[in-house]
Amino acid sequence: MPSLKPLYLFVLKLSVVYGLFLIPWPGVTTAYRAAFSTGGNTFFRTLGGSGRAYFRSKEGPITDDKDVIARLENVGNRAAGNMEMNSRLMGYLPTCFAVSLVLATPVSLNRKTIALLWALALTSCFVGVTVWLRLVNALSNSDVLAVYAFGPFWKGAVVVLLKVLAMSPVTAYIAPVVIWVLVTLRREDLVRVASHVRGGSGVPARVAES
Repeated sequence: MPSLKPLYLFVLKLSVVYGLFLIPWPGVTTAYRAAFSTGGNTFFRTLGGSGRAYFRSKEGPITDDKDVIARLENVGNRAAGNMEMNSRLMGYLPTCFAVSLVLATPVSLNRKTIALLWALALTSCFVGVTVWLRLVNALSNSDVLAVYAFGPFWKGAVVVLLKVLAMSPVTAYIAPVVIWVLVTLRREDLVRVASHVRGGSGVPARVAES
């Protein structure tokens, strides 16, 4: 009979760890918002040609779900506009989910530490891509902020990627799962899981030597 106990334990650990991240701990949201803005200013200050982006946290009480403001500028014609973002949905939750997956995985501490570092790095890259797509889309519209003159094909490609990667709530959880699989699991882990599902001992059989 298949043994599902390891799977149940993994799901339980994942739920507990991710649940702890969801608790609004004092200062955590503010700190991540500041880190999100710092990352935006570090990597997206210059957006090719005359495009510029300046990120800052919203000041005072936040009455909606947007807590970061990106000021976009076209220095060529001095046009400017603001784009509001939700750093929690765009960055904090996917990052916490990736971290929770790694922490819940029953592997050695050394493997878990390395996987955690890779998960943080790759999830940050994913978040960066979603932010970049939003900025590029805004700076390629037919208005005074336009920095990029995309043709119909490339503009359509940006819009599709934006909807799939940045605007779909499902992708924000699929991406961390893919990253977790890449940085944490090995072939022997998958063999062990398959063995548990089949009801085996989880130990690959050895070929007898004569």
